Amino acid sequence: MRGLLATLLVSVVALTALSGCGTANSSNEPELPALPPIQHDLGPVAYRELIGDTFELLNEYWNEQANRLGETMPPPRALVSFWTRAQDKGCGGEKLGWQNAQYCWQNRTIAWDGNWVYGVLYRRLGDAAVAFLLGHEYGHMVQDELGVSSEFRHTIEAELNADCLSGAWLGAVNDQVITFDRSDYESLYDGMLEVADAYGVPWTDPSAHGTAAQRGRALLFGARHGARACINQLGPGFTA
Repeated sequence: MRGLLATLLVSVVALTALSGCGTANSSNEPELPALPPIQHDLGPVAYRELIGDTFELLNEYWNEQANRLGETMPPPRALVSFWTRAQDKGCGGEKLGWQNAQYCWQNRTIAWDGNWVYGVLYRRLGDAAVAFLLGHEYGHMVQDELGVSSEFRHTIEAELNADCLSGAWLGAVNDQVITFDRSDYESLYDGMLEVADAYGVPWTDPSAHGTAAQRGRALLFGARHGARACINQLGPGFTA
């Protein structure tokens, strides 16, 4: 998704287009809460800018959604890119591990394996795969803030809902900030294959996240119908 990166470099312009307000906050909207700095922010400049701009756009989008309800959406308390086992603080005393990303509700932290996100998703699959993954983890934080995280009966429900919420954000970016090209969609497709469940994993498995087709449908539903539809139609209990 190299076209996305080139557009996101001027992040102030992108954020203004997404929110529909000027940098002077002339519309009297609440001031956007600041994101924490990314811990262990390593890698080439282009990669680090993609990560940073992705979180800026996520923070902007979800606060815009919350503002419509007279609320705010606090950003994560910490953003952690870990490259070594020592940097992997995990969640609840358990290491996250390699080739993984996670939102930890206990400390409101989004963490990811930098070796995997940079070496596989970014270098092999493209920017869109990275953006989708981070948007998915941000979606788990949104679930937590809405108080619905504990209402999902099956893991796969929460995961597909987070895919939908990531799709709602990506759809807004595609509609109001940039226009995705063929390489962007290929990157998203490849990203689905990378994070999909292995063949044969039952949907009731506690570790199930969904097949590539299921995850792709959830993302597309969010992109077409928006965040509210994700909660109303792919919220807790939708697989029952």
